[in-house]
Formats: sequence, C-alpha cells, structure tokens
Amino acid sequence: MLTNLQDLHDFLSRVPLFSSVPADQIRVIAGLFKKEFYHKGDIICRQDEPGDSMYVIRSGTVSVFKETDGEKIFVTELKRGDFFGEISLLSKASRNSTIEASLDVALFCLNRDNFDVLIKTNKSIGLYLSRYYAKRMSVKAKDGRRQSMVPTFYAVSATGPELGVSHFLYSVSFHISNESHKRVVVIEPHLEADRIMHKYDLTRMECPDPGLFRLLPPDSYKPAEIHWYEHLSRFHVLQLQTGFSDRLSEIMPVLMAGLKESYDVVFFNLTHCLNDMERLFVRLCDRTLLLIHNTQEKLREVQSRLSALEAICGTSAFLGRIRVGVSYLYGKKGVARQELQQCLGLSETPGIWVDRSELAVNDRIDTNKCFPVRGPRAVAREIAGIR
Repeated sequence: MLTNLQDLHDFLSRVPLFSSVPADQIRVIAGLFKKEFYHKGDIICRQDEPGDSMYVIRSGTVSVFKETDGEKIFVTELKRGDFFGEISLLSKASRNSTIEASLDVALFCLNRDNFDVLIKTNKSIGLYLSRYYAKRMSVKAKDGRRQSMVPTFYAVSATGPELGVSHFLYSVSFHISNESHKRVVVIEPHLEADRIMHKYDLTRMECPDPGLFRLLPPDSYKPAEIHWYEHLSRFHVLQLQTGFSDRLSEIMPVLMAGLKESYDVVFFNLTHCLNDMERLFVRLCDRTLLLIHNTQEKLREVQSRLSALEAICGTSAFLGRIRVGVSYLYGKKGVARQELQQCLGLSETPGIWVDRSELAVNDRIDTNKCFPVRGPRAVAREIAGIR
C-alpha cells in the first residue's frame, strides 16, 4: 500500500494540474485517489449520464467522442497526465462527452466528495482549471472542423506461413515511408535478427528515441538486448524476441502509448498460430490485416481464423476493424474473390495483396511503382491516406 501511495505521489507531482501544489499537500491529495483499470474499447464515461468522478490518466490513452443525432463524432485523444470528468463535478451537469479506452488504460479516480475537498483546500488547482478551459474553448472556437480518428496500430497475420506475410508487410512499410511523410515501425516478436537484416536490407541502429521506454518499470526490459533496424526508405523495425521480461503483456499498453508519440503507423508482424501474446496484440490494435488462402480446401481454416479474430475484436470486427486480402502464393486453382466474399461473409471483396511475383516467391520487398496501383502498394496508399 505504501509503495502504491508513493507511486501515486510521484506521478501526481509531475502532472501539470498539480504542478503548483506543495509536496506535503501532494501527499494528502494522493490519499484521495483510487486506481482503476479499463481494457481497450471499454466505455469509462457516457455522454448525458450523471458524473460523480474525475480521472487522471496514469498510463494508456482514451478517446473523446460527442454523440449528436445518433452519430458518434471523434473529438480528441487524451494520454498520460491528462484528466477528464471534472466538468460534471464543477457544474453538476451530466457528462458532455463519451470517453472510451483506446488502449488498456490505468486511471486515478477522484469521487465528488474528495474533489470538493481538493478544490476547497487548493485554490491553485481551481485557477489552473479555469485557465485550462478558457484556452480550450478559445481553440475550439477558432477551429470548428471535425477531426478524424486515424488508426495507428495494425496487427498483420496470415492463415498460413507460406502466404508471404512478411513480404507483404515490409513492402507496405516501404511504400508508406517512400510515398508519404508518415513515420513507420514494424514490431517483430518472432523473426530472428539475422534473417530480418539479410532478407529486407536492414541495418542496425541505435534506439531512435531513448525516452520511448521511460514509462516502463526498470526491471521489465534490458535496453542492450533490444534490437533496432532501419531501412533506406526510413521505416524502422523493433525486434522484441529478446530484451523484455515475461511481463510483456503487462507493459505492452504502456509501450504502445510511447510508440504512438513517436510513430504514425505501427505494425505488429504476427505468426499464423495466434498464441496468447498475439491475441493481446490483436485486441490492442486499431486494425487487423489478415492475409488468407484462396483455395477451396483451406476455406474452413480461413473461416476458423476469422471467427477467432471476431471473438477477440468483439462487435468492432463488423465495423471495418478486420480487413482481408488474398495471397496467390499457395495452390494452383483459387476460389474467385467474389465467391470468397460470399462464402466468408465479408463486407467487401478481398483485394489481391500478394501476387505470384518473383519478389514475393523469394520473400523480398516489392519497391516497384506500377500502375494501376495494386498489391502492397495499394494497401500502403490507403493506410497513408494517399490518393
């Protein structure tokens, strides 16, 4: 208990909301909070419902939505050190927004009674809140444009090892980096370092952002054993096979929050087995890209994988969270893509993501810029928003 209270004290002392509060008062304030955890996709507060608590984000991220005429509109994203929910406590009004966990999130929660004590005994906090909202409303008045919620994290896998998923993923990464200004990193939990470097023309590099792991517990990773690589097109690769403890599932949401600050697109290269760790990655990612067989004898396996992904993703699986494409590297005769759509119950006809090209067969990056745009380059341009 003492350790938890000290952790909360140390954290609050670095949050701007409490920056002007003396250290001895921070210790008192820390005792007013309780810690809560939410999984990605959980609703923490719902618009128009009564509010009796405010929250400070310890780790992870949350998304803020407004609901108007039945439409859910993305407003912004909040991260470590940000707070929300205090408007209902100040005004006694209902929640003015819906707050959803966009990663697994740890929060420090303050109920209404303790919030009243906090405001009455620390006038500097009330002053900070008034200035904060004056600034926020000024920005809102100047910029009335609707924001879009852009996916950052992609779990990429295939229904078999022979479909060329790494060729596909590294080719997509190349084209995003080569044709846009987006920063891309591929997370490799499995492929061995020498194989990555040889096949995909990567070179070793120092960690591009030493502060990336600053929020992780010191005993959860070994910096000297974490391997980074860079391609000439400037996308990065983070090799996770060594360097992290068996607490990877515990620290991954925190690591992902750091990655989101450093990169625009983060890919997780998964195997076809979908083990427990990979299920975690799928659950935490914004999108899942699944490369599938297109032969009749493999359709049952494909359907089984889709069902497993739908179970992990929940209802969002039917709202565009899972995208499917076919590989032509396996078999001689495939099922027509329109028929695949019908058999698998897909919302759209799957694209051809991997053709039977020499580069795909030899597992090399496809750097060609052909027209019409197709394969990995078409997927890359869609992700990067290139028209």
